[in-house]
Amino acid sequence: MSAALAGLLRSQAVTCLPASPLTHRLLSDAAEDLDAGGVTAEVLADTVADPPGSVPGLRLAAAFHRLVLTRQAPRLALHYPSVGGAARLDSLWRDAADGLAQHREQVRSWITAVTVQTNEVGRSASLWGGLQVASQQAGGLGMRLLEVGASAGLNLRPDRVALQVGDRDARCPRLAAAAGPALDRAPTRRLGRAAACAASGGL
Repeated sequence: MSAALAGLLRSQAVTCLPASPLTHRLLSDAAEDLDAGGVTAEVLADTVADPPGSVPGLRLAAAFHRLVLTRQAPRLALHYPSVGGAARLDSLWRDAADGLAQHREQVRSWITAVTVQTNEVGRSASLWGGLQVASQQAGGLGMRLLEVGASAGLNLRPDRVALQVGDRDARCPRLAAAAGPALDRAPTRRLGRAAACAASGGL
C-alpha cells in the first residue's frame, strides 16, 4: 500500500512542474521518506486506502502550507514566497520533515479530515454544449449565468474555453489560442452560431 501511495505522490509531483518547483521537490522527497518508513508514513497512514482521486499529495502540500500560514513551522516558512520566503530546494525537506515531526498528529488530522477541490476546466465542456442547445431552442438568446457556490468562476465563463470535438476545433472565435477540454465523440445535435454569455456572476 505504501508503495502505491508513494507513486501517487510522485505522480502529483510531476504535475507541479514547471509552475511550482517547491511543491515538486516537497512531494518527491515526501515519497522518498514514505518509502523509507519516515515520518511521512505515519502522517499519511490513514490515506493508504483512499482512492487516487483523493489527491493525497495535494492534501499533504496543503498541510505544509497551513503549518506555514499558522506560524507553526518558522524554518519551513523561510522557503515559502507566500510569506516572504524564497525556496531553497537543497534544505527544503529537512525543514519540512522537522515541521511534520513536531506536528505529526495535527497534520495527520488535517489530511484525514480535509479534502481538496481542484479547479479543472474540463467540467465546462458538458455545460457549454448544454447551454448551446438551450440557447438554440430559445431562438438564439444570449445567456445570463448565476452559479451558487462558484469555484474560481470556471463555470461562469464557458464561452471562453476552447473545446475540441474529435479533430474539429469548436472553440469560441474570440480565442486565438487556448487549451481546453476535449470530447471523445461529436455532439448528436448540429448547432448553429455559438451563443454568448451576456452576463455572469457567482455567489
